[in-house]
Formats: sequence, structure tokens, C-alpha cells
Amino acid sequence: MDNCVCSCGAVYCPLCGAGIDLGYLEGECLHVLGVDSEDFGANAVAFSELALPALPEDREWDDWSEAQKREAFGACFALLEACEEEIGEETLSEGTRYQMLERAIDQRLVSGKVVCYEYFGACTSNGCVCITRTPETSLEEIAKLTAGLEEGFRRLYRMQPQR
Repeated sequence: MDNCVCSCGAVYCPLCGAGIDLGYLEGECLHVLGVDSEDFGANAVAFSELALPALPEDREWDDWSEAQKREAFGACFALLEACEEEIGEETLSEGTRYQMLERAIDQRLVSGKVVCYEYFGACTSNGCVCITRTPETSLEEIAKLTAGLEEGFRRLYRMQPQR
């Protein structure tokens, strides 16, 4: 696979040639899972459906031990570090979703057919685009991780804190 093609303010997918809107990730290309751009910041279609359950009113995130968090979240534990600062918020920031995507790719929780490419442009900012060869499979895996995180929060909140 070649690097992303960059031409006068636009970045194009190396698989289908479709333009990638760096600010909104909207467009014809289904291969893009996330972008980290100097001009537009980080954004990811991944984890956009994740709803973080609110902390119980009488609890703080640090009330539970790391061992309890590992037990509650299982394989999804690796994604927690990226979103810990936003636990208790209604939605995750775009930057946090991108960090979670990167961590999921690094931990091989999302298909090995995902590659993050750096792009450099004379007319556009530099950045990185995460592309998948198998959009349906990758999005299914991300949906499972999203469900796993939501279930992990429910399990954790039922546990008696051990700190």
C-alpha cells in the first residue's frame, strides 16, 4: 500500500483514491478510521458511539484498584488509559477517541489490516491517517470494543471499591 497522496489541501485514500475531509472525516471513503492533523487536531469515527456511564455519586475513579479495573474490563483495559481523564463526561472528545483507536491498533484489538500513514503536504498540514483494508470487519471489532467498555464500566460500578 502506498502512502496517502497529498495534493493542495486534500489528502486522498491510498486504497480507493477518495478525498478525506480532515476536519470532519465525512466523505466517500470508508477506509478511514481516524486522522490526526496539525491543522484540525485528532478525530476518529471509532468509538463515536461510546457512552461512558456516569460514576456513582458517592465514588471517584481512583476508588477502585487497578486489579479491579483489569478484572472488570478484560481485554478492553488497555483502552482505559486513553479515556481516564474524561470518565464521567457524557461524550468523549475527538482527540480521546483517536488515542483509543491508536491504542486498540497497537494492542491488536482491531484487525491487523489497519495501518496509520503519515502524510506531508506543501499545501496542507502534516498528520497521520489510520486506514483499514477491511472497513466492515474493523468497525465490527470497534463496536465490540465499545460494548466491552460499556459492560466493563457496569461491572466495575457493581464492585465494592478496594482502596
